[in-house]
Amino acid sequence: MKNALASWSAILCVSTVLGAGLSVNVAAAQSTLSPSIPAVKLPVQPGPTNLSLKQMVQQGSALLQERKPLQAESIFYDASLRFPGNYPLEMTLASIALENGHYPRALGAVNSAVDLNEQSAAAYGLRAGIYAEMKDYTRASADIETAISLAPNDPQLYKQAGDIAFNSNRFHQAIKNYRLALGFDPFQPEVHLALGDAYEQSNEHAKAINEYTSGIYLLKQTNPAPASPTAKVLQQTELSRAVSLAGLHDYTRALAIAEQQLALSPNSETILSTVAQIKDMAGDHSAAVQLYLKALSLKPKDAIVWGNLGWAQYEEGQYNAAIGSSNRALLIDSTLSYVQYNKGLVYAVQGDSRDALETYKLAIAHSGPSDIESGLHDVRNAIKKHGSLPVLKQALQLLSAARNKALGLPS
Repeated sequence: MKNALASWSAILCVSTVLGAGLSVNVAAAQSTLSPSIPAVKLPVQPGPTNLSLKQMVQQGSALLQERKPLQAESIFYDASLRFPGNYPLEMTLASIALENGHYPRALGAVNSAVDLNEQSAAAYGLRAGIYAEMKDYTRASADIETAISLAPNDPQLYKQAGDIAFNSNRFHQAIKNYRLALGFDPFQPEVHLALGDAYEQSNEHAKAINEYTSGIYLLKQTNPAPASPTAKVLQQTELSRAVSLAGLHDYTRALAIAEQQLALSPNSETILSTVAQIKDMAGDHSAAVQLYLKALSLKPKDAIVWGNLGWAQYEEGQYNAAIGSSNRALLIDSTLSYVQYNKGLVYAVQGDSRDALETYKLAIAHSGPSDIESGLHDVRNAIKKHGSLPVLKQALQLLSAARNKALGLPS
């Protein structure tokens, strides 16, 4: 089980809210402020007490322009304490705190904003983004649904709903939301790319390729400079398209695309690991191992690449090395359940019943039906290759029962 190429789409798009919030706040300094709504706040070094709200907003905005977000957050937080009950101010503070990774403060500010304006789709959307960053996808989903009910024609809200579904591994729901976003505005390259990722995660490779191609076409219309962020997205999307082609077993075209990108950026860990992934899918496991090792020499703490290296080593029959690479991956990121499944399989094909079943149980405890199904697929393939070893039969029974339980089916 190899980890699919990561989605290049961001979870959130709060820059629009942030920009709008700043411009509104300047005007809000001249308006009558609402009564105070208390929110959970974090301590901050108090600033000058003789500034008006307008002056504080201008000072905070200038700090943002100077790329000093932490200092800007401090100014806006101080302003929220001195001038409570201001909806645009709370929204701006929440956005900046979110960007800075200060989730409790962001949540406190956006809760105040929601209390001040319960009909604000932007406030519910921003709170959904904060919950998503905190990986509380249940609350994030509830808030984004409320936001959509308040602004049902806003394509960005459907895009955000798709991102939340994608990051909680609900890929079919993500596809539905991305398609709704494109229904309102089909000329959104980032939505086409996100939809391509969702199709790829659902193993609908041909549809993924179509969406990646559409996204690439729209991005190229902007004539991006070679080193621009858009150019980097284009390169990353070409890699995603290559992986989708590999999923259709078109390894020749897939490698041609990926190796063309590698020629342009020969020291890119991402491109090296993508070429390795395609070679592994094509059955050239030895070449994949060498490319993964080269990628890790450039970025030694990449858990996903360590996990994928472990899989290639398993395919190559290097079982001890596969266990070692899997352990390195899990040491960096213990949430990678697919690596636990891989590790369990390596133990199983060696006849190590105790370690195999214990590892599978750990994997099951931290994964959903789709991961369990992938684990089952790998066990079935191992049985075809190695025969019906007793431990493989036990793993098959264990995973089948876990899959049925997760789906609410009888054992």
